[in-house]
Amino acid sequence: MRRAFTLIELLIVLSVIALLAGLIIGVLPILRLQSRLTLTQGRMQDFLGALSRMGSTERTPGQALLEEVKIAGSPALGGVRRFSAAFDGRLGVVEGAWLSYDTVAKPWEMRFPWGRNAIVFAADGTPGSKAPGLLTSAKPRHFAMSQMNPRLSEAFWVASGLCARVEDYRSIRTPSRAWNDAWGNPLVVGYALYQYGPRPAGQSPLAPVRTDDPVVTADEPDQGTYGNTIKYARQQILAIEALRQPRIVYVSVGALGSRPAGLWANPAAASADASSATASVRDTVWVDGWNEINTVCNRRVDSDPMTELWRVDATTNAMADPPWTGVRRGRVGNRNALLTAPEQLP
Repeated sequence: MRRAFTLIELLIVLSVIALLAGLIIGVLPILRLQSRLTLTQGRMQDFLGALSRMGSTERTPGQALLEEVKIAGSPALGGVRRFSAAFDGRLGVVEGAWLSYDTVAKPWEMRFPWGRNAIVFAADGTPGSKAPGLLTSAKPRHFAMSQMNPRLSEAFWVASGLCARVEDYRSIRTPSRAWNDAWGNPLVVGYALYQYGPRPAGQSPLAPVRTDDPVVTADEPDQGTYGNTIKYARQQILAIEALRQPRIVYVSVGALGSRPAGLWANPAAASADASSATASVRDTVWVDGWNEINTVCNRRVDSDPMTELWRVDATTNAMADPPWTGVRRGRVGNRNALLTAPEQLP
């Protein structure tokens, strides 16, 4: 004859079940968050992998990006894709345009690689000489990851082949899409472009020598249009040989993750802004998202919340001593975000 459960035994069993249920319920949100972070991290790495595979035997990934990242059908990154010297020595742009090198308006357009010493051409003091002078080193220019440009995120996703149309990136906010994170927010792309140019901001390669030119020293004699263009062409060759790269596109991708701030706090409003508003409003959406990601992932919140981890300045060179590699997961309060280390695409 089977003995019935006593009341005490029944209470013990129920207590154990309640305890296990409590543990499972408490762990489920953590497991769900971990799953979302892992899925999003995989998408970010897939995107960077797609960009790195854009090269071929005829062009590098950086060259491909200069040609394929487009707005309204036209290349949008800027930079010279092809240039040549005519029979009279004039250095001419065959395709593309010189970068602005405006450190205030466009800090992401750089004459020298991020974290590398600048090149200065010292004058040789010989009137009429076409020699480019001596190469000397200067300190790297200050730069931080937050200064990368996120305004072309949609164009980068279309160029990668992972998003068919700009309109899809702007309007489809479902977590299953490759260009969104696991919460349904868009993955934001920041970029910077190094491409050496022989002249400073706003000047043609044929312009007269300026006394405040950071590349040509003030005491160098003006050699006339013909002499100057020959000199700039030689400087171009020497600089590229010294830097060992004609161009580098730096790309980083970030995920807003859970509970984004600013315009992204309301996904419906963000989608409306991104899909139907003016370009300036869309720019605000991308910039706000990029700043939010850097606030969560790219600052030492515990000791120095105002200083970026990934930067180049008088004390830190993140390109030589990276603060992280791969994808960094950041958390501030109940906000989670992810940010990749910059990928260098030559």
